[in-house]
Amino acid sequence: MEQRLLQYQEEIRLANEALKRSEETADLLAEKSRVAEEEAMLLSQKASEAEQEITRLRLGAMKTEEEKVYLERKTREAELLTKRLVDESERRAAEADKLKDELLRARLAEKQAKEKLLEFLSRNAYNNISPVPNLYSGGHELPSELQADLRSLQLDSDPLPTDLTSYDLVSDGDMEQLSLEIEKE
Repeated sequence: MEQRLLQYQEEIRLANEALKRSEETADLLAEKSRVAEEEAMLLSQKASEAEQEITRLRLGAMKTEEEKVYLERKTREAELLTKRLVDESERRAAEADKLKDELLRARLAEKQAKEKLLEFLSRNAYNNISPVPNLYSGGHELPSELQADLRSLQLDSDPLPTDLTSYDLVSDGDMEQLSLEIEKE
């Protein structure tokens, strides 16, 4: 009996040790479980942060794409505006050249007209043409104001100088006014 008692005591001691080891193992497993839960929470948090970062990057990429499209559109608009401005500039330059040509032709025509007038006046002064009333047949009389003008022309019998230029007969003010009128046309 005593031996049985020792045997039972030994079994109890072994059972207590096994129970103690089981409790320690359970504690270790509980600790591992807690650590695993914390790691799972950290991983879940990191996954959430990574998802947010991915979303932010996608939004940034979308915004960048929108900005790219916007900048491309603005670039196309600027190119079109530049083309229109260049076309308008070329058109106006051509128009300015045309106006310059017209002005030169008008000045040339003006010079020729003045030269013809000078030639006409100098010929009339040298040739001593008969009075204008002789041009009218049948005894028609000129109005009195024209007769006075005609007399003043005939009284001035001094010949015109031959070295006059076409511009000498027209005063500077008249010349400027005439040039302005030609440019307006």
